[in-house]
Amino acid sequence: MFKTISSKITAIVCLLIVIILSVVNFVSYQASKDLSFSSLQEMQTKTLFDVEKTYELYSDSKKQAIKELAVELGKSDLRKDESLINTLKLMAKSLNFDLLYVGFEDTGLNYRSNGVINGIAQGYDTKNRGWYKEAKASKQLITTKPYRSATSGKTAITFAAPIYNDSGVFIGVVAGDYDLQRYAQDVLILGKSSNSYVSVYDYKDSTVFLHHENDKILQKNPQSEMLSSIISKNTNILNNPTFGFEILNTKNEMQVVVCSLLEKDYVMCNMTDKSTYEKASNELLKSQLINGIIAIIIAIVIIRLVVVRFLNPIATILNALKDFFAFINHESKTAKLININSNDEFGAMAKAINENIEKTKQNLEKDTFAVEQSVIAAHEIENGNLKARIEANPSNPQLIELQNVLNNMLDILENIVGRDTNDIEKIFDEYSQNDFRNKIANAKGRVEIAANMLGEQIRNMLSANLATASQLQSKATQLKQNVNQISEGAKEQSNSLGESAAAVEEMSASMYAINQ
Repeated sequence: MFKTISSKITAIVCLLIVIILSVVNFVSYQASKDLSFSSLQEMQTKTLFDVEKTYELYSDSKKQAIKELAVELGKSDLRKDESLINTLKLMAKSLNFDLLYVGFEDTGLNYRSNGVINGIAQGYDTKNRGWYKEAKASKQLITTKPYRSATSGKTAITFAAPIYNDSGVFIGVVAGDYDLQRYAQDVLILGKSSNSYVSVYDYKDSTVFLHHENDKILQKNPQSEMLSSIISKNTNILNNPTFGFEILNTKNEMQVVVCSLLEKDYVMCNMTDKSTYEKASNELLKSQLINGIIAIIIAIVIIRLVVVRFLNPIATILNALKDFFAFINHESKTAKLININSNDEFGAMAKAINENIEKTKQNLEKDTFAVEQSVIAAHEIENGNLKARIEANPSNPQLIELQNVLNNMLDILENIVGRDTNDIEKIFDEYSQNDFRNKIANAKGRVEIAANMLGEQIRNMLSANLATASQLQSKATQLKQNVNQISEGAKEQSNSLGESAAAVEEMSASMYAINQ
C-alpha cells in the first residue's frame, strides 16, 4: 500500500498529526466541556437568581400593597361601605388580585372587592377565619399556605395584614387572594425555556407550590418527592445555589437541578434537561471532530504536496541509479548524471553520486581496456607468442591481481618454454624430418635451450655415426674383396670336388662291374 517513501512519510506524519490533534482536541474538548458545563451551570444559577429576585419583588409588591391598604383602611373616611368596596375593586384590578376583602372586628362584616358583604347574618363569621385570626395574632402581614378555593376551585395564596386606627387600636384585617396560576405565569416566565424551567416546592411535604404546568400546582409527584428526599438528606444544597444534582422528571428524563431557599419551607429550583449539557458537549465534540477532520484533510494534502515536492529528487536519483546499475551490469553503454541543483541533502547526495558515477565510468573504462588487452594477449599466447604481456592498469583490485598472476605466469612460461612456441614447433618439425641443421636463435626458455641442445646432440651423434659409417664402408669394401676371393677359391674347390666326384663315380662303377 505504501510503496514509496513519500507515501510512508505522509502516512507517518499524518498519523502523528492525527494523534496530536486527537490529544489536543481531547484536552480541548475536556476543557471546553468543563467550561461549557460551568457556563451552563452558571447560566442555570443566574436564571434561578433572576427568577428568585423576580419572585421576591413580585411577592414584596403584593405584600407592600396589602400593607399600604391596611394603613389606608385605618383612616375613618375609607370605612364607608361604598367607598370601601370601590377602593377594594380598584386595588384588586390594579394589583391583579382575584379578590380583596376586609373583615372588621367590631361588626364582624366582610367587605369584598366583588361587591359582596358577608356577616353573621349570611352565615359567614369573619373573625373565625384562619387568615383573620393569623394576621390578628401575628400583628403583621402574613402569607397563608397555598390552598385550593372551595368556591372557585382555583389554587391561591392569601396575603393578610392587620388594620389599626389612628390610635393604634386593632380594628380588622385586610386580605387578598392571588391565583397561583397567575403567580406562576408572572414569576416563572423568566426561567422557562425549551429545555429548562423554574418551580417552587414545599420541600418538607413534597408539594409543588408554583409550576408552569397548572395541573401540577399543589400536587405531589415522584419528582417532587425525590427532590424533597435529596434536600432533606443534604441541606447544604439550600446554602449553595451553585450546587447541582440530578433527578428524574415525570417523563423519566434526567434533569440537572439547582435550588435556592425561599421563605419558610419553600425552595425554588431550576430544572434543566441533562441533555442540554450533553447536547452542548456533543455539539462541541461534533464541531471539534469536523474541524479536526477538515484540519487533518488539509494537513494531509499540504503534507503530501510538500513531501512529494521535497522528495521529488528521489525519483530523479532512483532513475539515475537504475541507468548507472544498468551501465555497470553491461545492460547499457552510458550512465546519465543526476541533474539536481539544490543545496540540501539531496543536492549533496546527487553531487556525490555524480562524482562516483564519473569515477566508476573511468574505472570501468580502465577495466574494459585491461580486459581488451587481456583478450589480445590471450590471442597472442594462443598464436604462440609468450612474450605478450597485459600492460594496461585496471582499477578493479581483482583484475589487478589477475593481471599480475597472468603476467607472472607468462614470465614463468617464457622462462620455462621460450619466447615463441612457433619457433619451437618449427624446429621440432625439422627434427621430425631428420633435419637437424637449424637451431632456435637467442634461445632463452628452458624448452628452447633443451631443443637446441637436443639438436646439437643429434648433430654430434650423426657426425659420429657418419665417421663410423665411413669406416664401416671401407671395411665393407675390403670385406667384399675378401668375399670375392673366398668365392673364387670356393669355385675352384667346387670344380675340384666335381672332378673328384666324377672320378669317385668312375671308381664306383668299375668296382661294381668287378663285383658282378
